Amino acid sequence: MLGTWQVDSYKQDGADNTTIFLATYTNYQIMFDASNNYIETYTFAGANITNAGPWELTNGGDDFELTNQSDGTKRYFQIIELNEESASISEDSGTKEYHLLKN
Repeated sequence: MLGTWQVDSYKQDGADNTTIFLATYTNYQIMFDASNNYIETYTFAGANITNAGPWELTNGGDDFELTNQSDGTKRYFQIIELNEESASISEDSGTKEYHLLKN
């Protein structure tokens, strides 16, 4: 997962909601570094948003979790497919699916 990624497509409950995601989370990027920290940035309703904190592979490397350093909330993701330039991940028991491209 190392590197900086952007959302190429997004599905919610099986429906393609890419256009809505990209319009809502403008300039979305997430960066994972080798020190197991992440920085997620985007613009939402005109406000620049940054979430950051540690990330960790779990479940033998099949999943990962993000912990927001500002409030301690955790988000859990399943890795569907991962290679050098793209990744498919899901969140919320598969109801949200993201296809990511490395910048």
